[in-house]
Amino acid sequence: MKIPQWLDHVYTAEEMRAVDSWAIETKGTPSMELMENAGSEVARVVTELYPSGSVCIVCGKGNNGGDGLVCARLLAQHGQAVRVLLLSPEAEISGDPKENLDRLRETDCEIAVAERKEDVEKAVKGAEVVVDAVFGTGFSGEPRGMPGEAIDAINENGAKVVTVDMPSGVDSSSIRARHARAPQRLLTSEYLQRMDTTPRLRIQYWG
Repeated sequence: MKIPQWLDHVYTAEEMRAVDSWAIETKGTPSMELMENAGSEVARVVTELYPSGSVCIVCGKGNNGGDGLVCARLLAQHGQAVRVLLLSPEAEISGDPKENLDRLRETDCEIAVAERKEDVEKAVKGAEVVVDAVFGTGFSGEPRGMPGEAIDAINENGAKVVTVDMPSGVDSSSIRARHARAPQRLLTSEYLQRMDTTPRLRIQYWG
């Protein structure tokens, strides 16, 4: 697959980790603040594109999922119909994502845990937009287990998909997806962490 021209300047996974490290360790920006910035930008985009539609946010257990939890909290506080589907047991969620999960519980957002593909199919059914917050820029390899099943379910659903960072299942350095298990119908929201630690989003169609 040819890399789109708009991706030419996007950081690789290694470069993104370096920028995150620089922002946290050199500039002293709290990691929670970076996550809040990323999630708030995704929430802003979802609100602008789908101001009244129902939203389902599918979250992995890592920082990408944490961004999705921030997005869910802000959408719920805005009064939008939103539900969150966790792809891992809550006991496996830690650090910043866990803190944001606790914050989310202070809203009336519906939160469920997926144990099988059918749980994802049920959660995304009827949603106007699905937010893909499963894997981020650090992903490589092939999605397996519940995350892989979730990507398949999202593929098969037909709703618009807004992704956090990169489409889950896509290697952010090579822009390739093994076994075509990255979501297919995408309006991608790519979070770019600039050197001034100001979040940016680039909205493009993928595929």
